[in-house]
Amino acid sequence: MGEIGYWVATPETGRGVAARSTRLLAAWGFTGLGLERIEVIPAVTNLASRTVAERAGATYEGVARNRIPLGGGARADAERYPVPRSEEHASELQSR
Repeated sequence: MGEIGYWVATPETGRGVAARSTRLLAAWGFTGLGLERIEVIPAVTNLASRTVAERAGATYEGVARNRIPLGGGARADAERYPVPRSEEHASELQSR
Protein backbone atom coordinates (compact mmCIF):
# COMPACT_ATOMS: atom_id res chain seq x y z
CA MET A 1 0.00 0.00 0.00
CA GLY A 2 1.22 3.49 -0.78
CA GLU A 3 0.16 7.08 -0.36
CA ILE A 4 0.81 10.05 -2.62
CA GLY A 5 1.00 13.60 -1.31
CA TYR A 6 1.85 16.80 -3.15
CA TRP A 7 2.61 20.46 -2.71
CA VAL A 8 2.87 22.87 -5.62
CA ALA A 9 4.43 26.34 -5.48
CA THR A 10 1.78 29.05 -5.87
CA PRO A 11 3.05 30.35 -9.25
CA GLU A 12 2.71 26.83 -10.69
CA THR A 13 -0.82 26.02 -9.49
CA GLY A 14 -3.56 25.39 -12.01
CA ARG A 15 -1.20 23.94 -14.63
CA GLY A 16 -1.92 20.24 -14.05
CA VAL A 17 1.50 19.47 -12.55
CA ALA A 18 0.18 17.74 -9.43
CA ALA A 19 -2.42 15.62 -11.25
CA ARG A 20 0.06 14.49 -13.90
CA SER A 21 2.69 13.72 -11.26
CA THR A 22 0.13 11.76 -9.26
CA ARG A 23 -0.73 9.63 -12.29
CA LEU A 24 2.95 8.97 -13.02
CA LEU A 25 3.76 8.10 -9.41
CA ALA A 26 0.76 5.79 -9.21
CA ALA A 27 1.83 4.00 -12.40
CA TRP A 28 5.33 3.56 -10.99
CA GLY A 29 3.94 2.34 -7.67
CA PHE A 30 1.73 -0.26 -9.33
CA THR A 31 4.11 -1.44 -12.05
CA GLY A 32 7.53 -0.74 -10.56
CA LEU A 33 6.88 -1.48 -6.89
CA GLY A 34 4.03 -3.96 -7.20
CA LEU A 35 1.76 -2.02 -4.83
CA GLU A 36 -1.83 -3.22 -4.56
CA ARG A 37 -3.37 0.06 -3.39
CA ILE A 38 -2.35 3.71 -3.60
CA GLU A 39 -4.28 6.53 -1.95
CA VAL A 40 -4.34 10.31 -1.86
CA ILE A 41 -5.36 11.49 1.63
CA PRO A 42 -6.20 15.24 1.63
CA ALA A 43 -7.68 17.05 4.60
CA VAL A 44 -11.44 17.50 4.22
CA THR A 45 -10.86 21.27 4.20
CA ASN A 46 -8.30 21.12 1.36
CA LEU A 47 -10.44 21.58 -1.74
CA ALA A 48 -7.41 22.08 -4.04
CA SER A 49 -5.86 18.74 -3.08
CA ARG A 50 -9.19 16.95 -3.38
CA THR A 51 -9.60 18.42 -6.88
CA VAL A 52 -6.11 17.23 -7.87
CA ALA A 53 -6.93 13.71 -6.68
CA GLU A 54 -10.08 13.65 -8.81
CA ARG A 55 -8.25 15.03 -11.86
CA ALA A 56 -5.66 12.29 -11.43
CA GLY A 57 -8.44 9.69 -11.72
CA ALA A 58 -8.86 8.89 -8.03
CA THR A 59 -12.38 8.47 -6.67
CA TYR A 60 -13.76 9.55 -3.34
CA GLU A 61 -14.10 6.62 -0.96
CA GLY A 62 -14.95 8.17 2.39
CA VAL A 63 -13.77 10.16 5.39
CA ALA A 64 -10.98 8.91 7.63
CA ARG A 65 -11.61 10.46 11.03
CA ASN A 66 -8.61 11.93 12.90
CA ARG A 67 -6.29 10.79 10.07
CA ILE A 68 -3.85 13.74 9.85
CA PRO A 69 -1.72 14.71 12.88
CA LEU A 70 -1.57 18.47 13.35
CA GLY A 71 0.76 18.66 16.34
CA GLY A 72 0.06 19.16 20.00
CA GLY A 73 -2.09 16.04 19.95
CA ALA A 74 -4.67 17.54 17.57
CA ARG A 75 -5.75 15.64 14.46
CA ALA A 76 -7.77 16.49 11.36
CA ASP A 77 -10.22 14.45 9.34
CA ALA A 78 -9.16 13.49 5.82
CA GLU A 79 -10.81 12.06 2.74
CA ARG A 80 -9.60 8.86 1.09
CA TYR A 81 -9.15 8.83 -2.67
CA PRO A 82 -7.81 5.49 -3.96
CA VAL A 83 -6.05 5.76 -7.30
CA PRO A 84 -7.18 3.00 -9.66
CA ARG A 85 -4.76 0.83 -11.62
CA SER A 86 -4.83 2.07 -15.17
CA GLU A 87 -3.30 0.85 -18.41
CA GLU A 88 -3.28 4.50 -19.48
CA HIS A 89 -1.11 5.38 -16.49
CA ALA A 90 1.25 2.49 -17.22
CA SER A 91 1.64 3.48 -20.86
CA GLU A 92 2.27 7.10 -19.84
CA LEU A 93 5.07 5.89 -17.56
CA GLN A 94 6.61 3.80 -20.34
CA SER A 95 6.68 6.82 -22.67
CA ARG A 96 8.90 8.75 -20.21
